[in-house]
Amino acid sequence: MQTARTINQLLESRGNYLPDLDVSSEHGARRARQAHAFIASGKPIEMVILGFPAKSPNRQKTFSEHADLGEVEGLRTLQRLADDIRTVYSPGAKIHVCSDGHIFADLVHVSDPGIDRFQDEIDKIIVRFGFDSLSTFSARALYPRLKGNSLRGQMMKDFAAPLPEIKMECLANEDGRALFNGIHRFLFEDDLVLFPQLSRNQIRERSKQRAYEVIQRSQAFGKLVESQFPDAIRLSIHPHAAASPKLGIQLVPSPNRWATPWHNVLVMTDAGPCLMPRLEAERQGAALSFFDNQFAFFELRTGT
Repeated sequence: MQTARTINQLLESRGNYLPDLDVSSEHGARRARQAHAFIASGKPIEMVILGFPAKSPNRQKTFSEHADLGEVEGLRTLQRLADDIRTVYSPGAKIHVCSDGHIFADLVHVSDPGIDRFQDEIDKIIVRFGFDSLSTFSARALYPRLKGNSLRGQMMKDFAAPLPEIKMECLANEDGRALFNGIHRFLFEDDLVLFPQLSRNQIRERSKQRAYEVIQRSQAFGKLVESQFPDAIRLSIHPHAAASPKLGIQLVPSPNRWATPWHNVLVMTDAGPCLMPRLEAERQGAALSFFDNQFAFFELRTGT
């Protein structure tokens, strides 16, 4: 059991917590028990993380619709986590990167074919960079004959809670309120750029309703993922309270703890990689560059 506790400590040391909250939690003991079950069977420790959906269409935040060096570094963070686990438990870990892109496509103004292209790029990155502890999963695996609205509708029928229940949950605790506020802000910022003909109040109300729907679908997809990986430790791309069963992991450093590669560009600074909106990177004088003539990023160097 000591190895399992060590692994949980390793996970918690990388936790992305909501500010000013105690990081001790009974969920740490639960994660240790989950890890111990895999250790007892000699298998890699399974983890799941929902994310890597598609690039935001807001070009004030992102450079293009294609996966760039931000996604590479985000996946590298997960691979390094698995590598670190291998140093204390030789079978290591298997992290299932569960793409929720098709689940939200219509809510975030990205086409389903665009989601498919982005997911293909993520798969190619995993192979290209040798991230051998990572694998991908999407709802297409459970509904192989369904696409677009048909896939979303069937998943909601099978796994979604009623929207009024979701709204009540968002108001019930700090974790829920923070999640709603973070998602609402993302949607609001994107719609300001994508729909300039609408007033800020109109956009705020539209994005507020869609934020609840995003959370509803996210929870439904989470239940779908749990049905496929019932014993896996649950990681999250978002910060969470320590009392949450999900452990938040910041994929790439950023002053904004909610930042993800698909809502930002990667900026290489003297201090290392950092995520920021494209508009902010350009405002600071960052220069566009490409790694391997393929993966876009920005450079902002002050040293000689």
